[in-house]
Amino acid sequence: MNLYTKHSILKNYDCSHDTKSHLQWLYLLLGKMKLSDHPAAHCFAFKPKEFINKINSIKNDLLNCDIILIEISSIKVFYDKLGFIYQMNRLEENGMRHSKKIMVRKQSEKEIFNDIIKIQNLINKPIIFQSHINLKFLTLGNKYISNRIKIDNAVRNASNYHLIIKDIFLKKMNKTPDDTIDCRPKTSLKLNRRTIGWKGYFNDPYHFTNKGYIVLAQELDKKINYMISKGIL
Repeated sequence: MNLYTKHSILKNYDCSHDTKSHLQWLYLLLGKMKLSDHPAAHCFAFKPKEFINKINSIKNDLLNCDIILIEISSIKVFYDKLGFIYQMNRLEENGMRHSKKIMVRKQSEKEIFNDIIKIQNLINKPIIFQSHINLKFLTLGNKYISNRIKIDNAVRNASNYHLIIKDIFLKKMNKTPDDTIDCRPKTSLKLNRRTIGWKGYFNDPYHFTNKGYIVLAQELDKKINYMISKGIL
């Protein structure tokens, strides 16, 4: 999305899906915990040593930026008996996704709500929270993903500034919440081109195409411009 927004967005240093992962990153950056204390840091951070070496620079970026964009895309929390949080992607990369040492649970909407409040209290600056794609995709049985409904509700109710993906794209596509979205690959015989998704916004129910990222970036720009107009930034 950084390619399409009119505002300068700093590099995302690593991925996070759930609120507990976001909180652990903040605890690391704010000195409330050390990555070296994590029993399997490579299953949380992509390159632990590089992160440790750059932590002061990353912290400086956090403290000096004007606004923060946080995406919440999952309610699944991976953790161990000591309470350390893990990233699903990193667990899979290191063959520990199904390790007996790692437990997984689903968050409630209330817990996500409370975590968003914690994040806002930890960072004394404007934050835009972004939810995940959640539409009635044909390939998912024409149903909303219940986990993502919890995320949408928590983000909407706990944060003052947010991007709800469902609302953005229903409006963009002139669709109602009950309409089915077909994101299966389609072939145009006349032009011999393959187009994906409703008007090309989605690769599948989980990922945007470049065209989808452009729409999202435009909405982010609008949100930031609104915050500037209100003297928030």
